[in-house]
Amino acid sequence: MDLKAVKAFVAIAEAGQFQKAAVDLSLTQQAVSKRIAALEKDLGVRLLVRTPRGAELTIDGQALLPHARALLQAEERALAAVRPGTVRCGWTSLAAGPPRPAWYGTSTASIRRSRWTSSRCSGRMRR
Repeated sequence: MDLKAVKAFVAIAEAGQFQKAAVDLSLTQQAVSKRIAALEKDLGVRLLVRTPRGAELTIDGQALLPHARALLQAEERALAAVRPGTVRCGWTSLAAGPPRPAWYGTSTASIRRSRWTSSRCSGRMRR
């Protein structure tokens, strides 16, 4: 299943029209229609019906919509897990005790947030 086609399907379901979905996705209406046709062919069911007012979900389209949204959310989580994060560390002579990096004691999930920054150390690393 092509995630670009799934994204087009969700966009149409939310916009209610192929043209509005195409604008939201920065695609032509023809490209969106082709993606939907390919998705319907892959699944073997009709997902959308064109009406004078736009597009409506079929019963199969209504059944697929929550799963399609979940697929797109899973894609976002997967991409976020492998994107490089930024680590900034710094020391100051005002700190009591031995110097520690700014991210000391934080979890991996919060390492992107910078508590304070010094010009002495700044870099990028992969989690």
